[in-house]
Amino acid sequence: MTDSLSTISEPSDDQLPLVVEMAFAMRAERGEPAPALTAGALRDRLHGDDAPRLFCAVINPGSTGYVLFQDTFDPASFLPGTHLCDIYVRPEARRHGLGQRLLQHVIDHARARRRNFVWWATASDNGPMLALTEAMGGRHGEIRSCAIVL
Repeated sequence: MTDSLSTISEPSDDQLPLVVEMAFAMRAERGEPAPALTAGALRDRLHGDDAPRLFCAVINPGSTGYVLFQDTFDPASFLPGTHLCDIYVRPEARRHGLGQRLLQHVIDHARARRRNFVWWATASDNGPMLALTEAMGGRHGEIRSCAIVL
């Protein structure tokens, strides 16, 4: 499997259960409680002016990763940005650049919308996300908040 075989696109309603499955898997891997999420609730939340954006990395027949993000605003800098809410790649699809492609998709989307940064928070022991942050030119804060200044 290589990243060139994948496409990144907004998921169809039929793919939303796969996204929910991945959200549960991500939290289980991290030893966190299961999210309060269903495919129906996700579908309802993805519609509307202030809805978050959801994109999936797809290698047929199913989704292998997803990224969820939304617009935000930083009152300290008085600049608009993008908040990366979730990013996940299934274990069997890792080490092929999909996480980097998903994050780059968020960056490109933010730039197109004239946002000034992409930010997220991660656990201090989340080595894969910290490595991805560094590989993409991001910065770590004291609380492990990460940002890419655009």
